[in-house]
Amino acid sequence: MPVPGAFQQKEKGEHGTPVAFFVTGPTGRIIVPEGLYLEINPTEMAFTFIKRSELIQTRGGWVEQHYGDEMDEIAGSIHSGAFMNIYEGLAHRDPYGTINYDKMMDLVELYRNNGCIYDINGNAVFAGEVLVTCDHGLFGGHFVSLSLDLASGDTPFHMTGSFSFKVTHPIFTRTTHSMTRTRNTSAGAAPVRTNLP
Repeated sequence: MPVPGAFQQKEKGEHGTPVAFFVTGPTGRIIVPEGLYLEINPTEMAFTFIKRSELIQTRGGWVEQHYGDEMDEIAGSIHSGAFMNIYEGLAHRDPYGTINYDKMMDLVELYRNNGCIYDINGNAVFAGEVLVTCDHGLFGGHFVSLSLDLASGDTPFHMTGSFSFKVTHPIFTRTTHSMTRTRNTSAGAAPVRTNLP
């Protein structure tokens, strides 16, 4: 009997897609096909939407077209897996060198570069883009913020944190009944965090 995977379909209609980040080049092709998969899906995600409109100048004057809601920002709180190494098991004093610590540092590097591709001399060759995939679709954009907290008394053997991702364009979206929409009516409105089942 096969061992069940971590990302199975759930009864409530969620797709169970792991959250992953990819880097694309200027042509839109994915450069690193492996991507960076979060070990544990975010426990909390918030999706901020804005109204999309377009102003066009015509011969007779200005025409304003209004479209539906467009995703503006994705925010989530993340957790790493446990810091374990082969010599001492749970690595409380020295998490460096464990697989899960290295994966979180890969996320930090992705945040710092934000899709830029560098040559061997350290010069930015071109600006790529970061893609994020989750239950609700595939979105292109860039990181706005990332904060990580190393192991503390409450969480001794793993890392916690949060990220904010600015969506510049959706590549495809999947609508589900469990998606919580947060409308952003003003430019400075913060996304409301909601727990997803």
